[in-house]
This record gives sequence, C-alpha cells and structure tokens, in this order.
Amino acid sequence: MDPLLLILALATLGELIIEAIKPALNPLITRLNLPADINPYLYISLALGLLLAFVYQADLLTAVGLSAAPTTAGILTTGLFLGRGSNFVHDVIARVAA
Repeated sequence: MDPLLLILALATLGELIIEAIKPALNPLITRLNLPADINPYLYISLALGLLLAFVYQADLLTAVGLSAAPTTAGILTTGLFLGRGSNFVHDVIARVAA
C-alpha cells in the first residue's frame, strides 16, 4: 500500500474512532470537572494517533522522501499528525507533495 494512502487512512480511522467514542466518554469527562481550557479529546486523539502510527509503523517523513527508512522519530511525528485528524494530515501532505 502506498505510504501516503496508509497515513490518510489511519488519520481518517483515528478521527472516526474519536467521534464514535465521544458520547460514551462525555459522562466520565464531565465528572472529572476539568478546567474549561483543557480539551481532553485532544489528548485522547493524540494518544490514539501515536498508537496507530506505532502499530502500523507509519512514517510520514519516509513517505515524503525525507528519510530512507522508517525511524522512531518519524513514526512519533506521524503519530502526532494522525492525532490532529484527517483534515490536518491531508493539508500537510498536500503542501509537502506540491
């Protein structure tokens, strides 16, 4: 599979998972009484993005030709991108590939 396509698919999958679990997590997050400036879904989506990147060994830096082989730093960077969601990943790939 094309690495860029894999990364886009993982970003979309991550976003779908977060949107699917939000209703289930809302009661728990409400009970935590977090300050208004803290968005717990940001941290959850970042963790999910990192998990997906490491499980699938997705490396955006290798996919765009900045590295010859997948590296831990590349996979970590990709996980952070994945955690931001599919729109963000699509925009980054479009700008780098252009």
